[in-house]
Amino acid sequence: MKVYSKNKRAKFDYELMDKYVAGISLLGTEVKSIKSGNSDLTGSYIFIDSNNNAQWINGYIKKYEFQTQGTHEEKRTRQLLLNKKEIKKLKDETQLKRNTIVPYAILGDKKGIIKLEIFVAKGKNKADKRESIKERDSKRESKRYYGY
Repeated sequence: MKVYSKNKRAKFDYELMDKYVAGISLLGTEVKSIKSGNSDLTGSYIFIDSNNNAQWINGYIKKYEFQTQGTHEEKRTRQLLLNKKEIKKLKDETQLKRNTIVPYAILGDKKGIIKLEIFVAKGKNKADKRESIKERDSKRESKRYYGY
């Protein structure tokens, strides 16, 4: 699968646990814009409404630059395509266990279908973030010193 966009802050801000891959209902200009690399996941989140529909909120997809007539809103709410069982699991995780659902990457398969990789995550506090910074720095130093 090809990665079009990635949420780089997700691993730093959250402890990622369960992974899901969901389809997204998009317009044609949105698909073209994503494939040209004009999308951003930072600040977006997943919400499950009262009708058991998964919604991707605040996801940024830039307007397609070669479009002449009619275009899409850049930060509109988009519906995610998941099974009922997956939606029920996600709803239980968020309501009962107080976890969040974080969009992590926009993927494309060989057929050209755009998917959204989402994770059930738990937020990190400042001490955990400092620990992850220390681990990252020590890995970088060992790689620089030992060469692996």
